[in-house]
Amino acid sequence: MTYLLELQPLKHFFFGGPNAFEGENHFVSSEYFAQNTQLLGALRRHILTAEKLLKAHKNGLYVPGKKGIPDTDSAKAYALVGGLGKEDLGKIERLSPLFILKMDNDTPADALFPLPLDLLKKNNLLQPATMQRIGGERLPVDYNAKEGTYAGLGGRRFWEDYLAVRPSCKAKTRRYDEVFLPHEQVGIGLDRKEIVKGKFYRKTDYRLAEPYCFGALLRSDYRPQEGLLTLGAENGVFRLRVHELDTLDKMADHPVIQAMWRPREPAAKWVALGEATLDTRDDAIAFAFTPWPKTEKRLDYHTKERHYRFKGKTAGLRLAPRGSVVYLEEPGFPPVAPKHLNRIGYNLFIPIKESTHV
Repeated sequence: MTYLLELQPLKHFFFGGPNAFEGENHFVSSEYFAQNTQLLGALRRHILTAEKLLKAHKNGLYVPGKKGIPDTDSAKAYALVGGLGKEDLGKIERLSPLFILKMDNDTPADALFPLPLDLLKKNNLLQPATMQRIGGERLPVDYNAKEGTYAGLGGRRFWEDYLAVRPSCKAKTRRYDEVFLPHEQVGIGLDRKEIVKGKFYRKTDYRLAEPYCFGALLRSDYRPQEGLLTLGAENGVFRLRVHELDTLDKMADHPVIQAMWRPREPAAKWVALGEATLDTRDDAIAFAFTPWPKTEKRLDYHTKERHYRFKGKTAGLRLAPRGSVVYLEEPGFPPVAPKHLNRIGYNLFIPIKESTHV
């Protein structure tokens, strides 16, 4: 069964993000979307709490049971949410990245996803950059690095145009500041829970404007209970509602939701719906629209076989943000590693047909 999870923040939320330091002062800003490891962990905890399987301890909550000799509760918990292995998700078969839901009379009416990062604004219309072979390389001929590309969120009408490779996208899109409303506060810096004299920070978190909330797709034979769920670096509180996707006509036929888990065919252009671990050592990539803001360390992969050494430094895997666009030398599939992360929303690309303007 595929469920649509509706996550409505009840207060400001903070998902972590970039830090900037200058002397003893610094600031920190939340990202717009939680990483999927955060979402998976929050969902697991919510399931165990609803099933009354978590016990209180001075160091936090835990599932009872001795190592190697599970009791009834720990065996049930393992079956529900899996173990510590990255591939074992228990009853959770698959999870999508977070996206934005537009609500209408308390019912999901549209799904908004980050726009592809190859969009240029021309005469108030959006269209993908024009790619041509130049000197043996495939490059955008109308892209200005100083101006950059257009960033924002697009709903059903935008994605219908983009996926159909129409000459221009006339559908209305929304800037991030129309959906995410910032909230700032100043605090005193801490070091090992001790106040540091003269050290201050400025924190920016967000709340969602009306009529928006977060959404995600869950494929599972277990239906999570509705209620309150905590998510994010500061235990933000969200109201969780669960819908059967097939019962929501406006969502079940959304072009991105339909394409999200559909079997793939080789293509030369791919758009990332969630963060992706692109393997940049692979010669398959001809060009990519992505700012490369993170490394694979955010995914906590530190084993030798998953690290690639070049002159003593870790290299090869990059965590590309939502909306990254990858053009391949030949039709195929985006080079990603490790591939099993797509079960929890990473490495989730959708193919785009070629046309004369892309």
